[in-house]
Amino acid sequence: MSEAYHLRAPGQKGIHFSAWGSFLGQLLLRSMDRAQELYSSMLLRGYHEHFHYADIDRFKTRDALFMICGILFFLLLRYGNIAQLVGGLVVR
Repeated sequence: MSEAYHLRAPGQKGIHFSAWGSFLGQLLLRSMDRAQELYSSMLLRGYHEHFHYADIDRFKTRDALFMICGILFFLLLRYGNIAQLVGGLVVR
């Protein structure tokens, strides 16, 4: 909005004091319209004034096992020669 004002009133430094009322009023109206559009789009996407969060489970043994297996798998990929290992399984 400030850029549009400067394009309509070239050569002025800043926004003239007499234009501040209409400038701020227009800004308020645009903000309210934008907020209403955003809220309407949220309602269309299923928002019902509260958010649903997933339940937080405690860390279990199977989580630790999955983490250890994942780390070992990535270490194998990083330091092992996968092509040679797979080739050795196929060709004997």
